[in-house]
Amino acid sequence: MFTGIIEELGTVDSLSRKSDTLRIGIKADKILEGISVGDSIAINGACLTVVKLTGGVLLFDVMKETLNNTTFRSLKIKDRVNLERPLKLTSFLSGHLVSGHIDCVGFILNRTMNRDEAKIDIRVNKDMAGYIIPKGSIAVDGVSLTVADIAGDVFSVCLIPLTRAMTTLEKKRIKDSVNIEVDIIGKYVKSILSKSVNKETLTEEFLKERGFL
Repeated sequence: MFTGIIEELGTVDSLSRKSDTLRIGIKADKILEGISVGDSIAINGACLTVVKLTGGVLLFDVMKETLNNTTFRSLKIKDRVNLERPLKLTSFLSGHLVSGHIDCVGFILNRTMNRDEAKIDIRVNKDMAGYIIPKGSIAVDGVSLTVADIAGDVFSVCLIPLTRAMTTLEKKRIKDSVNIEVDIIGKYVKSILSKSVNKETLTEEFLKERGFL
C-alpha cells in the first residue's frame, strides 16, 4: 500500500523490450535507502517489484497486463517518473490509501498553469467515472489529489505549489496520458452494494446499520 505522497522524481535510465515484457531501469537517490530486491515501489502510481539493484538504478519487469493498462508503453529514456516507497504501519497517512493497481489511463483534456492557478481536467472511461466524486480522493500518476469537480467522464484537480514542484504533473500537456487509480474504499463500497443490495433494501436504516451514515 502507498499514500500518494511522492518522495522523489526518478529518471528512466533504460528500457529493454523482450517479447511481451518490458524491463525498466529507474535512476533514483532518496528512495534507495532500505530498498532491496523483491521490494515494491510505486512508479507513476503503479506498484512494481524491484528485480535488480545496480548502483543507483532500480530494475523492474513490467508484464503485458500492466503495459496494456498503464502509460508505461509510452515511456522514453530520460522521462521523469514519480516514485514512492510502500507505506509503513508507523507512518503518517498524509495522502490516502493507494494500492498501486492502476484502474485506467486518463488523458489531459485541459490545463491551467500559472502563478495563481493550477488546474488539470482529465478524461477517463465512463466505467471509472462512476467511482469519482467531488471532494473525493484520486491518484493521478501516483499523486494523491482531491477531486475539485466532475462532469460526465471528465474530472478536475487543483495542484498546490509543492505538488507542482515535487511531481511530474507540472510538465503534463494537453493529450498526455496519466495513470488513474480511483479511491479503493469507493470501489469496495460500490462492489458490495451492487452485489448484495437492490433498490428496495437500500434504505437509510440499511446504510446506518453498516456504518455508511
